[in-house]
Amino acid sequence: MHEHVDPVPPRGTPVLLSVVAPPGGWERGFRVAHDDPHRLVLEPVDDAAAVVVPEGAEACLCWPVPAGECLLPVRVRPAVPRGALLAVPVGPARVVQRRRYVRVREDLGVRVRLPGGSVLARGVDLSEAGLRCRLPASTPCSPGTRVRVSAKLVGFTLDAAGVVTHVAVPTSGRAAGVVVTVGIDLLLTEREADQVRRHVYAVQLRELAARRGGRHRW
Repeated sequence: MHEHVDPVPPRGTPVLLSVVAPPGGWERGFRVAHDDPHRLVLEPVDDAAAVVVPEGAEACLCWPVPAGECLLPVRVRPAVPRGALLAVPVGPARVVQRRRYVRVREDLGVRVRLPGGSVLARGVDLSEAGLRCRLPASTPCSPGTRVRVSAKLVGFTLDAAGVVTHVAVPTSGRAAGVVVTVGIDLLLTEREADQVRRHVYAVQLRELAARRGGRHRW
C-alpha cells in the first residue's frame, strides 16, 4: 500500500526526474520553479546542456519526505527558458516505504549503467521498490550514485533509473574476483511498478509450485 500525500512538491524543492523515453530513458536533477498543482515548471539544478524530451514523455518525479520518498507520475514537455521542462501530474503522489514491499530472491542478469560506463551484474533479490545485485569489486560505486538498471523479467524488460543506497564489501576486501552487494532504490513510474509487482507475484507462484512438487492446490 502507498501513503498519499500533497499532490505536488512545494516551490524550490529539489527533485529527481526519471524519464521513460527511447533509447532507454535518463534521469536528472531539477528544482520546482512554479507549484501550480496542474503543471509544474522544472528548472535544471546545473548548467549542463539542455536535455531532449519527446512531447508527452512519461516520467516520474522523486523527492524526499519525512516518511520516505515521494513519487509523482507525470508527463513532460520542453518549456521556456531553455533547459526547463513542464511536468503535468497524471496520477496521485505516493510515499514509498520500502519495508512494506514483498521482496523475492531473483538470480538474473542485470546491466547497471554507471556515470563512467556499464557493468554486468547478478541480481540477488527484487521488489517494486528496490533491487540488490552483485557487482565486481573494482566497480566504482558508492551510496548516492545515480544509475540505470535493465533486466529481463517475466513478460517485459525493466529499464529504470535508480540510486545506490548501500555497498556491502566482503570481509576479504576488494580483492580480485571478489564481488560486492549493491542495494539500489528503483525510481519507477506507476506502469513500471505494476509490471514489477506482477513479476514478483509470478516468482512467488513459481516458488510455491516448486515446493509442492509442481502441483497447485488452490
